[in-house]
Amino acid sequence: MKLRIIHIILIITWFSSTLTAQLEKTGPSYKVIKGSEVELNVESFRGTLQWQMSSDKITWYSLDNQLNSSLIYTVDYPVYIRLGVKENNCDWLYSGWVNYIPISQPIVLTNEVVNIGQDSVQYSGEVISNGNGTVSRRGVCYGPTNPPSIEDSFLENGSDEGFFWGIIRALNPYTTYFLRTFAENEAGIAYGNTVSFKTLAGLPVIITGIADPVTQTTAVLQGAITSNGGAEIEARGFCWGLQPYPNLSGEYSDEGAGSDDFSSAISELTPATTYHYRAFAMNEAGIAFGLDKEFTTPAEKPSVSTGSFSQRTDVIIRIYGSVSYNGGAELTETGICWSDQPNPDISSDYLATGSPASEFNLLIQGLEPSSTYYFRAYAKNEYATGYGDQLELTTKASGYYTTESTLTENTRNNFKGWSGIYPDYGSSGNGFSGITYNWDEDQIYIVGNNARAIWVAHAPGSAGWSDSSPGSSYIKTIPLNGYADPEGICYLGNGWVMIADESLREVSFTKISAQTTSITKSSASVTIDPTKLFNTSVSLNPYRRLEGIAYDFHNKILYGLCEIGTSDHPRLFAWDWDFENQKIDPNSQREVTDFFSGLKDTWDEGSDLHYSALLKRLYVVSGEDDVMAEYNCPHPDEAGYGQLISTRQLPRSNGSSGNYLGDCEGICISRDGTQIFLCFENESFGYGPLPFVRFLENDNLPTSLYPFQ
Repeated sequence: MKLRIIHIILIITWFSSTLTAQLEKTGPSYKVIKGSEVELNVESFRGTLQWQMSSDKITWYSLDNQLNSSLIYTVDYPVYIRLGVKENNCDWLYSGWVNYIPISQPIVLTNEVVNIGQDSVQYSGEVISNGNGTVSRRGVCYGPTNPPSIEDSFLENGSDEGFFWGIIRALNPYTTYFLRTFAENEAGIAYGNTVSFKTLAGLPVIITGIADPVTQTTAVLQGAITSNGGAEIEARGFCWGLQPYPNLSGEYSDEGAGSDDFSSAISELTPATTYHYRAFAMNEAGIAFGLDKEFTTPAEKPSVSTGSFSQRTDVIIRIYGSVSYNGGAELTETGICWSDQPNPDISSDYLATGSPASEFNLLIQGLEPSSTYYFRAYAKNEYATGYGDQLELTTKASGYYTTESTLTENTRNNFKGWSGIYPDYGSSGNGFSGITYNWDEDQIYIVGNNARAIWVAHAPGSAGWSDSSPGSSYIKTIPLNGYADPEGICYLGNGWVMIADESLREVSFTKISAQTTSITKSSASVTIDPTKLFNTSVSLNPYRRLEGIAYDFHNKILYGLCEIGTSDHPRLFAWDWDFENQKIDPNSQREVTDFFSGLKDTWDEGSDLHYSALLKRLYVVSGEDDVMAEYNCPHPDEAGYGQLISTRQLPRSNGSSGNYLGDCEGICISRDGTQIFLCFENESFGYGPLPFVRFLENDNLPTSLYPFQ
């Protein structure tokens, strides 16, 4: 039934013989329910009438056949209505307008539900239109039938427009519900779209049973499910590990679906080890665990590998060994045994390490030249002794010692160099001061002391490098905040670098990734705190304290080069690396300059140094002296430590006779030993070839030797 509303729209007043309309400047506005009928009447008039309508009060349209004193109009859209009157040849006169605004039901949106629980759910909705009316209430209705209405269960959320939300509680678990929002105004109740959801099931209840039987490397675990939580069991099994309360992030078994008693036979356990285990079961509600229990496995002999060897002299050999498994008990001794007969054991010649270690190497001396020996690594625990595979080798002839040089005239003659190929940085952008090679990403890092930044670029020979367009190798520049004078940089593997600050006498450690945009020395980006390398008792030039750093991966030694200046000489220092705690031992500092011939006698300054893990050699460069040198650098206790192998003049931009590139400040070598990279103080960079020397064992550097694991 349509609602009819009656209004008097026009009063006609007579003055003499002229028809005049009493006009209003503006008219009244009425809100009516959409579809309602309105009736407009005229009190009195003379002449001809014409009803008109408009949507904007500018353009008016005459209503067909609406010439009577009364108008009945159905309001479906916003409209303005007025009345015109005309007598004889007079002009039309118009009344003021009346505005009708239809009120329709609100428009409400139902969002997807979130945070579904066993007995609750979070809903939300939005009243996106009030339908030109006033929202008197809004909320949500829900129930097991589709679609729900307020005749079912419902909650109200006030009477505002816009976004609203709430939480429905006291629902039944593991049940499908239908839900939709609603809003009400003068035109009635409107509903949003319907969404459905299913409440979660409860967690299962599970019992961890006994472990029986248990051997050195295997165990059978028992379990039972006493309740499935209202939903089917999708998976069940056991998780185990060395720490209490193991979970599925570690070792676990999966015995499939089902609610009956179950067991798992697990293997590859470590003997003489206490394991924690607990049963688990999973349904739609999640994973439930039983009580944490434990068992112990019996012990066995260690598993040992005999590694590679390096020939030091005709009668000295270094043998490597490793323990992959301690047999389930603490190691009591590790070492190398050897004989001139196959399958040596500790009843023949042997040498033990100072303390048991999972990785070790020993220098075997007193051998005979040109003789065949058999070597095996061994390890003991309190139960048994394990041996590695046999390594057979023949010592070199009398007088053998490795002296081959990698710095040759070929390095200088085929050197390629450029200036200004990477973008400047900072107000004092010049100042390349050190370089290192990231073999994991095939990139170079160049550090700048004045710029206090690191330039990152693809290394020559990589997919990102082109000799014809070397500048295209540039990747990014990383600012170094909080550093005073970053002078040297050295790559350590796994993305880690160490940075030497000359004036602060510090070395700091940080990890660089593709996401690194800046490094702040005092922030968490430097994971290891900066270490003061020198104590106050070390006398150094106050302005030339630390020019370069290098790390010996094999012997865990950090080397630092100090530039002193004219009438003095460079000084070379060494510190031990605490591999277990991943830090420098500052108390281990010692000067080793005298071991490296030529540094003290013929050099005025030192600019940088690099340790080649492939060749076990130390490379030193001095831009001031226009020289680079190569030194033998095995363990300091070995013969030949610090032996000068070769020296060469620094190359130019185009081999040995190109343009001068400036004061050389950085040197490093690619991991495979085929290329040398140099950087120069005035932002120049270049590279040259090295011979591929492979008489040592370090063709590939094991990641286990990285200082940061």
